[in-house]
Amino acid sequence: MKQKKPLILISSSGDLKDARARIGTNLRSQMRDMSLEINPYLWEDETEDGRQIEPGTPIQQQINDMPGDRVQLTIVMFGERIGAADLPPLGDALRGEA
Repeated sequence: MKQKKPLILISSSGDLKDARARIGTNLRSQMRDMSLEINPYLWEDETEDGRQIEPGTPIQQQINDMPGDRVQLTIVMFGERIGAADLPPLGDALRGEA
């Protein structure tokens, strides 16, 4: 059986989707250039097992569905939104504008 490569999990709030994608692209390139057998993993990526986490999935299920035994490092970023996509930006809520 082929050994599955270790992963670097990249996670962020929805408003940082572009930054999350850029980090994933840059890490893939750097890992390839250094001949390292480790892959970036974004939550919206499909795993080798065909699993994919859908937006709006409860957080505990997302954690349970992660290939945790292979995740060696986690990068987490927080922007204006935390939680569901239909919530107002955090700054608005803190200013009482939500």
